[in-house]
This record gives sequence, structure tokens and C-alpha cells, in this order.
Amino acid sequence: MRSESCLFEHQLTNGLQVIGQQIPGVESASAMFWVKTGARNEDPGLEGVSHFLEHMAFKRTRTRTYEDVNREFEEMGAENNAFTWLEMTAYHARVLGDRLPDAIELLADLTHPVIDQADFDQERKVILEEIARHRDQPYSLVIDEFLQTCFPGRPLGHSTLGSSESIGAMKVDDMKAYWRRRYGADNMIFSVAGNFDWDRVVEQVQGVTADWHQLDGDGWEPAGLPSTGRHILAEDRWNQEHIVLGVPSIQQGDRHEYAAAILSTILGDDTGSRLFWSINQTGLADQIGSGLLSFSDAGLLFVIAVTTPDKARRTLGVIRDELRALEQGDIASDELERARTKLLTSNVIEAESTQARMMGIVDSWLSKGRLETLDEVRAGLEAVTVRDLQDYLERFPLTADGVLTAVGPLDSL
Repeated sequence: MRSESCLFEHQLTNGLQVIGQQIPGVESASAMFWVKTGARNEDPGLEGVSHFLEHMAFKRTRTRTYEDVNREFEEMGAENNAFTWLEMTAYHARVLGDRLPDAIELLADLTHPVIDQADFDQERKVILEEIARHRDQPYSLVIDEFLQTCFPGRPLGHSTLGSSESIGAMKVDDMKAYWRRRYGADNMIFSVAGNFDWDRVVEQVQGVTADWHQLDGDGWEPAGLPSTGRHILAEDRWNQEHIVLGVPSIQQGDRHEYAAAILSTILGDDTGSRLFWSINQTGLADQIGSGLLSFSDAGLLFVIAVTTPDKARRTLGVIRDELRALEQGDIASDELERARTKLLTSNVIEAESTQARMMGIVDSWLSKGRLETLDEVRAGLEAVTVRDLQDYLERFPLTADGVLTAVGPLDSL
């Protein structure tokens, strides 16, 4: 893995954090404004405002109409999008290096929408339709149900889309107040990766954000420990059973982050993992895998399976058997090496993508407060031993009381 010397960081006087990574040999550049706000920052009754606000950004800005935004992205040949989740809202684009200044200026404008009543009423209908579609997608719905069961009545359990009730009752002034409370320069990160001139980027970002306001220290309610329990959402209209089983795990920046990543790979990577061989390759489920959700102050390790109703209970039983066996520490050194190699390979491949690195350095900054080189990632992964995996399992037992959620035709599991 090649050494890196092209990582940059700078904080503007308005508090905006600017980070970047140059990637030799590429012609493109990816840029993003990352706002540290999402569903967990929403007050009761305002569930879904973060995602709704993201939509409004593309309707009208201080200097552009909906048509202007779309035309200009098209004229610069951009691949652009935005997304919202529990702790973030992001606006990003990938362009050729010579069009990066245009992309930066337009992305900055998107973070300052004009929230017009007519646009608001029109987009509300779009959001309500999206919520209705979401209720017809069991794979996405089961994740929502899982998080709401893990964090009942707490903001980290909020659905990103909100509900038809919260969106239906939301007012323009509610959204304007939320934007003012969360979209401060000191609550954002600007990230860039690929082909760019760092000094020019900093100068431009400083210029386009010069009049941005700062926050008054508004944060978020602590997540608290995940709850335990089960929630089964049964409807005859679904043909498959979607199951999620999860237990507490690491939060962002935890010392066991590399051990947790390797352990999750051993357990539920989509090729060659324990769950792959015991469930997918035996025909119990056509989709099976594990993953980590690491938030700023909480974390979960989860397994998700999609199977037929007649195989659901057997699938869940095998998942629990695999969790129990892994917790007992029966991990071979060659199994550790295969998982390590997969993660190292994935990191090298991602390093060749401007979009992946744009995202990756934000993750590094949020979890460590600094930019981590790929050599440091490699060293961290290579340092993990079987004893480290056992230490993790002692802190976070896989058979601990956790959360089980399911969406499908069954009313019990």
C-alpha cells in the first residue's frame, strides 16, 4: 500500500472544517458539504425535518431556481446527490478537476435554501409519497423498526423520513428555525478528494462561506445504552421474512474499531464468512450478512437475513448458533488472516475512488479528530490478534440481550 503525504486540513475563522486528500493520477475530484445534523437532532413533532430540508435545498437557493440547479450540474457533467441519516446531511458532487470550482460554489449554495411556502407545500407531497413507498419496502422498514426498538422514545431511534403525521403537520417556520439551529458553519465539514489545488480550494471555500452564521452550541441528546426486546411487524402482503438481530457494539473512535471490523467480516461478509457458509450456501436464506453501526456515542453489531417464512425460525436458530460459537473464541488464525486481507483490499480499492476517499476522510475526522492515512489503517488492521478479538467479545458479548426485529408474514419467531 502506497504511502500518503497529500492529506490536508484547515479550519476557517467561521468554524468550518476543511479537509482534503489529493489522489495522484486521477482527473476527477469529489467534493461535499457534510452537515453534522440528522434525524437524532429533531425535536418531538419535527421527525423528518432534516430529510425534508435536504429536499428543499434543490427547490430554490439564494441565487438559483430548481431549473438552475439541475441545469448547472448537468452542464458541468457532474455526478451529484445528497443524503440524510441519523447524524448527518450531505451534499456532494464528482466532476472533472477543472470544474471543481463550479461544483464547490453550487454545493455551497445548496446549504442555504430559500424555504418558500409554495415549494414547501409541493415537496411535502413528494415526502409523503416517499414515506408510503418506504412502508412497502420491508428491507428498509426492518432497519427502521430495529433502530426504534434499540432506542425507543429517543432521537437516535427516529426514522429519517419521519411519519405522515409529523410531515403533514410541519410548518415552514419550523423548518426555517431548524435550519438556523443546525446549519452553522461550525457544524459543517467540507471534504474534497482527487485532483485539486489545496490552496485554491481553501481560498474559494473561505470566500463562498464568508457570511455563514455560527451556532450557539446546540448539540444532541445522549443516545444512552441500546435497549433490549423484540418487535415483529406482521402483514400477509409480504412473501418473505426480513429479520434483524443486534447487540451493543463500539461507538465511533473506539480502540477496538479494527477488531470489530474483522470480527464482523468473519461473521457475516457476503463471501466466505461463517454465515455465508452456514445459511446462504445451505439454502436457508438468499440474503444474509452482518454489519456495524457506529454512532458518535453508541454502536450496534447486527445480522440481517431475508428468507422464506418456512425457514425463518431455522435461520434465526443458526444465526444464534454462529454468534455463540464466535463468542466462545473459536477463531482460527487463518480465518483472521482472510478477513484482514479482505478489509485491506477493500481499503486499497476505495483509495482509488475520489468519492470513497471524500467520504472516508470525513469518517476519519469524525471518529479520530484527524486524518488517518491508509498506512495507518493497514497498521491498525495488521496489529489485530486473536486475543484482540477475544477482548472485544468480552466487552461486547454476541449472546448478550439484544434486539430482534422482523418484518414479514409471521407474527412470531
